[in-house]
Amino acid sequence: MVVWLAAAGAGAPLKKWTIDEILKVRHLESPVISPDGRWVLYAMSGAVVAENRRVTDLYVVAADGSKTWPLTSDGLPKSSPRWSPDSRWVSFLAEDAGKRVQVWAVALADTRRVQLTTSALGVRSYAWAPDASQVAWLTAEPDSPDKTAYQKEWGVVISPEEVWPELASLWVSEITSNRPRRLSGAIPMPASPQWSPDGNRIALLAGQPPQLYIADPAGGPPPQAVTDAAPGVHSFAWSPQGRSIAYVVPKADPEPYANQFRRPAFFGTSSVWLLDASSRKSRRLSRDEFPDLAEVLWSRDGARMAFLAKPPGSQPDRRASPAMYVLSAEDGTARQAARGLDLLRGGLGMTWSAGDREIWFVNGQRMGYNLFAADASTGELRQVTTGQDSITEVTYSTDFKQAAFIRDNANTKPDLYVTSLPEWSPRQITDLNPEVREFAWGPGEIMRYTSEGREIESLVVKPPDFNPSRKYPLILILHGGPTWYKKNDWHLEWEQHPIQAYAAEGYCLVFPNVRGSADYGVEFRQANFRDLGGGDARDALAAVDHLIRLGFIDENKLGVAGWSYGGFLAPAIITQTDRFKAAQFGAGIPSFEAMYSRLSTVEWIVHENYGKRPWEDAQAHIQDSPLYSAMKVKTPTLIEHGEEDPRCPVGGSILFYKALKFYGVPTVLEIYPKEGHGLVGPLLRRRCLRRNLEWFNKWLKGDRTTSFEKVFQQ
Repeated sequence: MVVWLAAAGAGAPLKKWTIDEILKVRHLESPVISPDGRWVLYAMSGAVVAENRRVTDLYVVAADGSKTWPLTSDGLPKSSPRWSPDSRWVSFLAEDAGKRVQVWAVALADTRRVQLTTSALGVRSYAWAPDASQVAWLTAEPDSPDKTAYQKEWGVVISPEEVWPELASLWVSEITSNRPRRLSGAIPMPASPQWSPDGNRIALLAGQPPQLYIADPAGGPPPQAVTDAAPGVHSFAWSPQGRSIAYVVPKADPEPYANQFRRPAFFGTSSVWLLDASSRKSRRLSRDEFPDLAEVLWSRDGARMAFLAKPPGSQPDRRASPAMYVLSAEDGTARQAARGLDLLRGGLGMTWSAGDREIWFVNGQRMGYNLFAADASTGELRQVTTGQDSITEVTYSTDFKQAAFIRDNANTKPDLYVTSLPEWSPRQITDLNPEVREFAWGPGEIMRYTSEGREIESLVVKPPDFNPSRKYPLILILHGGPTWYKKNDWHLEWEQHPIQAYAAEGYCLVFPNVRGSADYGVEFRQANFRDLGGGDARDALAAVDHLIRLGFIDENKLGVAGWSYGGFLAPAIITQTDRFKAAQFGAGIPSFEAMYSRLSTVEWIVHENYGKRPWEDAQAHIQDSPLYSAMKVKTPTLIEHGEEDPRCPVGGSILFYKALKFYGVPTVLEIYPKEGHGLVGPLLRRRCLRRNLEWFNKWLKGDRTTSFEKVFQQ
């Protein structure tokens, strides 16, 4: 913070963060170092609020930080940015003039832009050939005649029992020509094309259930299925030498009812199989079945694979913690690595080091993210980085001699860093969003306190001109999840809360990682089992009590807020206490039964916590649902929800709103059309952020100039 103020110039007045200023700031995304380690590709995304659209452009910076230049400047949405294997091209998906998604490539040498595909229905995914001479891509195909006829006659019917597969075809385009070659006809549900290391074959998943297919990129016969796995193949990976393909076969653990959020089934246990690429014969490799095994990562020499999964035999316990395993490609024996580390939200970016001695990965550690390395032979774990900064998006050069990553914390904006390997000596190579130095920053700090014998961590954000002798209004902000967290990272706004606008208006904020949060160990994460809205709520209230004891909080001006699971805890808390003068929650869960009111939701969070569905044990779900304690609420409450939320259906928020209105509690409900679990549209996002700030200003500061005055005058 001192550095920022100094950079603004002696005596230069600092600006005040407002919601409109917050929405102008661009976000660093998708950094990846080039295969040769010389460059780093990254995206900067933002919003043009007045036009209600998002913008994204791609940039490249030299690994020594000496040069940065834009690869695109049109601001159009882009996805799947990646390097060609020879580091000469950057490719991505973006729309053409006809609004159809195509594969584009930009030459690094002269920023020449080439359209590699001309798909009439748009490209779904693509992959570079190993020699960077061509790309394979999947394009959508017209619906089958049966589906078209059905929709013509019965298109108004929504039936989870009648689902039609999407069709697509496989194509190849050369980088030097505009003559794509079609390799397949319309096939159901194709995905994940991968080239063999020698570039002579393309493997992909297709069919219902999905099976492994192999195609000839030079043409020849159509792709042929080379597996007959029941109930299908989930993922696959070529061995580095191209002699075999490892693939994962899950035993489906179907829901006893329809849930399209994870249709057709969610993982039960999975096994690893090995396909001989020449004979096309398969054999089961892993000796055990591993719950939640999703994909494998080959070692560089092709002798082993690494993967994350829950321990064998743990499937009946939904709360079991995942572990890291190293699997022999010869005899299928598996050894556990990285013991003692909770990998539920971690194991990110797993990569084999040079010589295959270690497996490197990122894992959350309390309020920070750190880089770890697990010995592939002994499983012994070591920390490459330590501390409570957030080190994320780590990528590596092909020879594992260079790495690039993002580093930030609550007071340090995200920038790109590069380090030589295997030693760790990072250097900053970008200074993105330098204009933020012109604004007064509400500083953040990690606070620790005790709640019922447990140490709890919180991020506390204070006003820029904080004076410990003053009394400040406080907003308690609760994270989603429940197995989520608030990290020590840099955010102007987070989960629909305008953090720095709150701070600029003189609020203190506290973000507690209550029991049930991830990255504090397995016991802590499981401590709210069958106790949602109980101990976790008391942990949150203990954060407020701790701050009040420190002497700078006005206990008569307290607010509480949350989104998603925070949209459960916030209403749960206001059914238990009247100490908060204002509440806000979004994408909430006031009623556990309402979580089952869409065909696509994450309601298993509820029944995995209670063991049963609401129709099996109504009392357990009723007793902890805030809806059934609505008569106890006195706190003015703002409720927000995306109309098409696929995770937490909007019905629960409507029920809670109706209940509060019935009891005469000052309440406002806002439903955002066509929005999901989070708000994407810039105009509606700005409205949500503004309404949240105005809500707390009205009830905690007595502001009678807000946009809510008309509502309460009716």
